[in-house]
Amino acid sequence: AARLSTLSVLLAVVLSFFYFSKKIKIPYQWIIVALGVLVVLFYGLSDNLADRFFLNNEKINFIIAEPRYYIWDCAYQIFPSETTQFLFGQGYENTEIALVECYQQKENFLDAEHKQWFIDGRFNTHNQFLDFFLSQGFIVVFLSICGFAYLLLRYRKSFFAIGLIGSLLLFFMVENVLTRQVGSILTAFLLCFVFSQKDDNN
Repeated sequence: AARLSTLSVLLAVVLSFFYFSKKIKIPYQWIIVALGVLVVLFYGLSDNLADRFFLNNEKINFIIAEPRYYIWDCAYQIFPSETTQFLFGQGYENTEIALVECYQQKENFLDAEHKQWFIDGRFNTHNQFLDFFLSQGFIVVFLSICGFAYLLLRYRKSFFAIGLIGSLLLFFMVENVLTRQVGSILTAFLLCFVFSQKDDNN
């Protein structure tokens, strides 16, 4: 959550410079410096974010402590090989079962307790597009990507709309947002704000 919030804020800052640089007339060199300072401040002032680079007070490769490192590897291993599953998926329940079986077979967890945590948690794909592909197939994930592309193109001149769409896209990349009812409601709520924007800068 801390990293995703940081990315969302940085996305908003970058979009601000991109959309308003002509009005405020700031050289791009200063924009790069400002972004660098922001990254340092976020890391230095946020204990939550800084702690993500440590495990048991020892500095480690934070990637191997990230659940998605194992989840996405298993999601890749259960990619469909049959044409029918590739086009139409294998269903949400079957996808979850296949992921749990993969967790049971994997041997690169930090320890036995870490491995059991994944098995007991029955973690989903933690990526909405991966979930669409594995459970519903290529057709659904293709339509969802087309939907995002349409929104980005239609509202490309609206800073507010692009900021919301970009934030939603970030969440889709790291969470199964639509798996939960509250995620579906919040997505619909956010899209209402997007649709309320005009297609130009006015």
